Amino acid sequence: MKNWLITVLILSGFCIGNAQNELSAYKYVIVPTKFEGFKKENQYQTSTLIKYLLVERGINAVYEDALPADLYLDKCLGVTAMLVNESGTFTTKAHIAFQDCQLQEVYRTKTGNSKIKDYKGAFQEVIREAFESLNSYTYAYKPKDQDEKVTL
Repeated sequence: MKNWLITVLILSGFCIGNAQNELSAYKYVIVPTKFEGFKKENQYQTSTLIKYLLVERGINAVYEDALPADLYLDKCLGVTAMLVNESGTFTTKAHIAFQDCQLQEVYRTKTGNSKIKDYKGAFQEVIREAFESLNSYTYAYKPKDQDEKVTL
């Protein structure tokens, strides 16, 4: 039991450290106004809650339809936050996956669970629970080293 607890703590620290390294390499997090599998924009206030929680953690979050000029010109300055719905019949489950401009997953939060029957309340609880994996995260943008451009 003691060994299991130590293993979990070490893996948790690794995941949090990994998130800090991975997400800090991007200047922005792009939040879609409509997530895949949802019928309406900002359905159940998912987009606004995700953006709020990112900004609360000091991360530069922007909506996909309101990009700053530098991000508009270079999409690789940001990662996209994707709400991945894993819900079943009686439970609502989801996690947030952060994808770079090449659609590679950079980081994934833990999966949040809810048994609330109201979809709005359930998704709010699930998103907040998923964001718990970023609670000790401190964002500080550190641009990736870019290869020097060779001119001929």
